[in-house]
Amino acid sequence: MRKFLFLFLLILLSCAPKVKKCPPGDYVLSLMEKPPERVKLYGYAKALFIRFPFLVSKEGKKEVVKTPENRLTFTDSLFCMNDFCFELPFTPSQVIYGYFPGRYKLVMCSEYGVYESEKGLKIYVKNRRIEKVVYGNVEILYGEKAPAGYFKEIDVSLRDGVIKIYVEGIML
Repeated sequence: MRKFLFLFLLILLSCAPKVKKCPPGDYVLSLMEKPPERVKLYGYAKALFIRFPFLVSKEGKKEVVKTPENRLTFTDSLFCMNDFCFELPFTPSQVIYGYFPGRYKLVMCSEYGVYESEKGLKIYVKNRRIEKVVYGNVEILYGEKAPAGYFKEIDVSLRDGVIKIYVEGIML
């Protein structure tokens, strides 16, 4: 009888659903790669039917995004498009590299691990990879990551529109 009870408990426990465990808040920092102090990245952005090239130049703390005819400007944390400007809590290189330093806590553990900073920035992690960042009305979706550490494809949603960013490479 004891053998039967032991076997029954063993089968019952093996069929129990597995509890998914997410790493603690500081884990999300290990997934981030800090942008280099000096870098120039080039690519193009698409908004509605417009496609335009850009150059991101970073030297120390100064960052500038250059586009033809200045359709899109992003200096440090001020983002402007078609005469509308947004003050963002991050810089262009932080968006491109997916680097958002801060103190995070785990707020949800399901399909994604969701980590939230003290400033309200939420980072969604799936399979040891940053998938999405949300801050207020801004949502950033990340695609493929290049070996050099930057993301090649980024979708930035701002209120009514989406800007697709394609980073093609680094200028030396």
